Amino acid sequence: MARIRTIKPVFSRHEKLQELESEWPGLRPMLTFCCLWTQCDREGRFEWRPRQLKLDVLPFVDYDLGATMELLAEHDFIRKYEVEGKWYGYVPTWCEHQCPNVREPASKIPAPSSAESDAENPGVRVSRRQIPFAAETAARRSRNQNLTAENAKDAEKGKKGQRKAGAGQKAGTVAGDPLKFECFLGNLP
Repeated sequence: MARIRTIKPVFSRHEKLQELESEWPGLRPMLTFCCLWTQCDREGRFEWRPRQLKLDVLPFVDYDLGATMELLAEHDFIRKYEVEGKWYGYVPTWCEHQCPNVREPASKIPAPSSAESDAENPGVRVSRRQIPFAAETAARRSRNQNLTAENAKDAEKGKKGQRKAGAGQKAGTVAGDPLKFECFLGNLP
């Protein structure tokens, strides 16, 4: 299922992606990379099925999506891994440039193990931050649990999820915490 994702203006200035685009113009690595984001779940994971993904990633452009995915994996923009005979992929820097909606369902795709990631990418250290969202998702859920419950109550009352500011509280905040998630593109691999 395709999802809405964010792309920042600085994405178009990424040197490594620009070099890949220049070296492999027929494979369209830059556009494919950001189109793959729409196919990722909230943890930055997707099923490694190029023929299926091609239906949603530039379906009318004649190019080899499988070859492009392998190129992106070779340059560490995405990583490929296997669990119980099925191939999956994930974006190692997912949490640096995407902030999925808190209502988006949890991933049904198994996480890659650190050992698999290290074996496939010798010399690349896989940190907890690189294995998408594990700790951050739990923290975000607990932080927003009260907000979700309160918005549901407000919606039932006909306020459509909007809250009025209480005493000592600015509009657009809940108990002083901003209602926005700040994400930035940061350094892609």
